Amino acid sequence: MLTTARCETVLDRIGNTPLVRLSRLTRECDFDVYIKLEYLNPSGSLKDRIALRMIEQAERKGLIEPGKSTIVEATTGNTGIAMSLVAAVKGYKLILFAPNETSEHERLAIMKAYGAEVRLIDVSQTSKEFSFLPKVIQNERSVHGGYVEFIPRKLCKQMEAEQKNVWWARQFSSPDNVGAHEFTTGVEIIEQMRGLNLRLFAASVGTGGTVAGVSKALRKEYSGIKVVALEPAGHPILSGGGEIVVEDVTDGIEHELVMQGTGQPNALLDSVEMIENLQAIRMAKRLCSEEGLFCGVSSGANVFGAIDAGKKMGLGRGDCVVTVAPDSRDRYLTEMRYIT
Repeated sequence: MLTTARCETVLDRIGNTPLVRLSRLTRECDFDVYIKLEYLNPSGSLKDRIALRMIEQAERKGLIEPGKSTIVEATTGNTGIAMSLVAAVKGYKLILFAPNETSEHERLAIMKAYGAEVRLIDVSQTSKEFSFLPKVIQNERSVHGGYVEFIPRKLCKQMEAEQKNVWWARQFSSPDNVGAHEFTTGVEIIEQMRGLNLRLFAASVGTGGTVAGVSKALRKEYSGIKVVALEPAGHPILSGGGEIVVEDVTDGIEHELVMQGTGQPNALLDSVEMIENLQAIRMAKRLCSEEGLFCGVSSGANVFGAIDAGKKMGLGRGDCVVTVAPDSRDRYLTEMRYIT
């Protein structure tokens, strides 16, 4: 009889998530599709990985200390929840700035339950300094990187500059965001796929940390691996040239992905595909009802995109595709939309 490991804290249970082969909804595919169940991390999303690494790396560098430092971050949900978990276990005060238009009640309630202070920010009116943004960005209400996150990030920057012992995690530009996925998620996928012919990895782009980090790991192991980034059709940053750079507010991981281009030598991405909201929602429902996977809408987008990309590549028998289930469905019960 197998027994679970004994842990010092719940943080020891971050990572080492299972990789599951989809069976029922991929019956029309000639290739196999595997999904890494990141919603089985302690706080319910793959963001546990980056929260733990960003905070522990800051500790190693002497930037923060439990009981003395305050951590701040801008968030629309999963990163805030993950950081709330890590801060609670390690003994940090955590202040989260969240746009009131895009923050679901479920997510806010979870953050507060862990003890985080959540400050809702009114972003209904774009501040003058962001008035140059294209209308497609100004009107965005759901996607990571939309203008709704600009003002919360600016507040984090101000607080760090003005108050002693305040550290802003900067998830959107932190190399530890990418490193978490390069040295944990990507390495786990390699080990879990030993003996199988992994041809393609596909994942949605939020900060870009997941797809960038996993790509770095997989390209070291598989010379012919293809990596496809997925993004909402309504807000195409990587594929649509809509990237906006505001120093210390938007520049970061996504910017590096854009600058590298796709399909170029040493590029982390081979292509970028856009997913419609309805496609993501329908696939998320199928994952639940046909595969028993209680995952969120971005998981639906990932599976839809992974299958579509595999078909476009002409993958066949014996070929394998991997994607991730970023979070659980319970934080989308009142409103379902494709967000990253």
